[in-house]
Amino acid sequence: MEIVYFNIEGRALDLRLAAAVGELEFKDTRIEFKDFPQLKPSLPFGQVPILKDAGKTYAQSMPILKYIGKKAGLYPKDESEQMG
Repeated sequence: MEIVYFNIEGRALDLRLAAAVGELEFKDTRIEFKDFPQLKPSLPFGQVPILKDAGKTYAQSMPILKYIGKKAGLYPKDESEQMG
């Protein structure tokens, strides 16, 4: 599993923390702002963060966070608990 984002906390902080707390092995790839224009055309929606896992690439921080939470067993199974 690989999390790709800028070399700042930003939108990827929650993703990195969830993966760490859930004890998931992940590669933390940090890109520089100056390199982003070259990468942008190859990214889903032209945005970061992205998550690469099992040969697939996922975009948008909240769905990625939910994916990591479920994979790590941190996301509640009960629907009422999911709501808060």
